[in-house]
Amino acid sequence: RMIGFYGGRDRGPVTQWLRPSNNSQVIRSGVRVRVVEELLAYKFEFYSDGLTTFPTPMPIGMNGTVVFMMNIGKVVNTGSAVIVFDLPASWTKSHDGGMSTGPLEVAADSFGSLEVVAAPASPLACETPPAPLAVPALPTPPLATV
Repeated sequence: RMIGFYGGRDRGPVTQWLRPSNNSQVIRSGVRVRVVEELLAYKFEFYSDGLTTFPTPMPIGMNGTVVFMMNIGKVVNTGSAVIVFDLPASWTKSHDGGMSTGPLEVAADSFGSLEVVAAPASPLACETPPAPLAVPALPTPPLATV
């Protein structure tokens, strides 16, 4: 694996630049994206009897948030991205289908059909370790009398 350095800082694997967005931005967790050329995204459902794939055409103009990259971690690779697309504002009802597309996987070779419209404001919850749980102290047991 080759690592890229720029300005004296480690910028991660050089593969992160092989498949940029339509506006030459790196697709990474937390960025907001817009579809600028129709693409196919995929929904996967897994049950004990197998995996079912639903190809989902994404029309121009759909906006979404990259939830995570399929490499899981804080290093961006050219793996596919899991994106939750917002439903168009004109859709006031989803007929019990939810108010987003749910998680869809977009292949890295389709990143050129996306435009990065906003960088992440802060780390995503999935990249931030949870705070330790506060465990309440147990009450002191009563002393036994003999």
